[in-house]
Amino acid sequence: AAGVILLSNIYSSLGKYEEAKNFRSNQIEELRVKVKVGLSWTEIKGHIVQLKAHDHSHPQSTEIYAKIDRLKSKA
Repeated sequence: AAGVILLSNIYSSLGKYEEAKNFRSNQIEELRVKVKVGLSWTEIKGHIVQLKAHDHSHPQSTEIYAKIDRLKSKA
C-alpha cells in the first residue's frame, strides 16, 4: 500500500491530479487495501475549510493549496 500512496503522491506533486486519483483508486480497489485519508484545514476569508489529501474538487482548491504551500515554505 505504501508504494501505491508514494506513486500517487509523485503524480500529484507533478500536477497530474487526475492520474494520481485514477491510479490510486484502481490500485486500492485491485489490491483491496484500506487507506486512511489525510485531512487538512485552512482558513480562507474567515472561514475554516476542510480538504481531503490530494482532493482538488473544492472550488477554491487552487487558493487553498497555494496557502498550504506558503505555510510549508515557512516551516
